[in-house]
Amino acid sequence: MRTLLRWRTAYVLASLNLVMFFALGALALASHGGQSAPDVEACKQAMAEQYHAAITGQPFASGRPPACSGIDAATLQRLADEIISEETRR
Repeated sequence: MRTLLRWRTAYVLASLNLVMFFALGALALASHGGQSAPDVEACKQAMAEQYHAAITGQPFASGRPPACSGIDAATLQRLADEIISEETRR
């Protein structure tokens, strides 16, 4: 009886792991829309253009540039730090 219970428990756990695996995979595809990863360099370029426009008094669109869609906040902060650091060295 104990062996049967162990096999059932193992079967249920394996089934749950499989379901979780597919659910997480579907969630990952849905969050990216099935598209490739965002282009960090294109985002950095767009942010640099926005920064240059702001410091020279030219009109610019505030907020996140469209090229930065899908990039996490930590990466955006790192890019902003890099842009400002590069500008202060000039």
